[in-house]
Amino acid sequence: MKSKLIFLFTFVFLCAFYIYSQSNYPSERIDYSQLIDGKSYGDNVRYVNAANGLRMRTGPTMDSEVIRVLPYGERVILFRRSIETITIDGVTAYWYQLVMDEDDIENWVFGGYLSRDLPLNTPVVIGSWDDVENLGPYGRKYFFSASGKYQGGWHEAQNDYFGTWRLNGNVLIIEITHRTNNGTRENFNRTENIRVEITDRNNIILNNLHGERIILRRSLYQHVLW
Repeated sequence: MKSKLIFLFTFVFLCAFYIYSQSNYPSERIDYSQLIDGKSYGDNVRYVNAANGLRMRTGPTMDSEVIRVLPYGERVILFRRSIETITIDGVTAYWYQLVMDEDDIENWVFGGYLSRDLPLNTPVVIGSWDDVENLGPYGRKYFFSASGKYQGGWHEAQNDYFGTWRLNGNVLIIEITHRTNNGTRENFNRTENIRVEITDRNNIILNNLHGERIILRRSLYQHVLW
C-alpha cells in the first residue's frame, strides 16, 4: 500500500511539474509557409548577426541552460515565439524557438540578434541554395553552414553528400566525408574544387571541373538540413 501511495504521489508531482513548466513558457506558433513545387517555403528563415555567436537555450529565459552557441551568420528557421518581448543589452525582441533536427530538445534564442538577410561581412555562400533550373522535388540543393559543414543532394532523394567546405579566393573547396544511400550512411571521400561566380548575395553560379554551370538562388526552403 505504501509503495502505491509513493508511486501515485510521484506521478501527480511529475504531471503538475510538467504543466507548470509549460505554463512558464507561453508562446505562439508562427507560420508564414506556403507550398511551392511540393516544398514548404516562407518568411521563417533568419541569420545570426551576433558577432560572437548567439546562445541557444533550453527555454526563453536568461536563466535557461545554454545548449550551444550558434556561429555568426548561421541560418536558422523560426517555429514559435514568446508572447511577450524582453529587453537585453538595450535591444527589445521576442524569444524564438527554432526548428532543429534534434528530437525532444527545446531550442530558444533571443530574436534581437537575428536578421532576415545574411550579414554583409560573411561569405555569400553561407546558407541554403536551390538549383534555379530545376525547382521541382528532384531539384538539387546545397547547404553551407557558418561552421563549415556541407550538405548537398536532391530535395526528395535519399542520396545526400556530407562534409566540410572552405573558400580559397573564388574557389569553393568541398571535402566530402560520407553520403547516404537510401537512408544508409556510407563512407565516401572526395574533394571538389568549384569556381564561384557571385551575381549578388542571393544568386551565385557554381562552375565545376567538368564544365557544368549550376545557377543557384538563395532558398527559403523550410527544411532543416542538419
